[in-house]
Amino acid sequence: MAVLDPGVVVRSDVGADGVGAPALVRGAEAVARQAMMFAPFARSSQPALVDGEPAVIATREGRRFAVMVFTVVRGKVAEMSVINDPAHLPGLDLTVLND
Repeated sequence: MAVLDPGVVVRSDVGADGVGAPALVRGAEAVARQAMMFAPFARSSQPALVDGEPAVIATREGRRFAVMVFTVVRGKVAEMSVINDPAHLPGLDLTVLND
């Protein structure tokens, strides 16, 4: 919660299989609750940059299934985009950090 702006907004696409988080989540508490569903993937996640913005790549069984891109304003996460549509993942300008 400490890193989230109180008015943080998360936008997500829904994968081709129809599985995914809600398309829009607002507010630090709601975003923190939603983030908990990604907790099992924390150990296999990788820090990255997408178009120069900080991001995290979530993997499952060695395959990327979601990329979370963060917009940071005044030291707090103000916006996050979750990309989990397999059709969108290959087109990202993605730089994996600590690879």
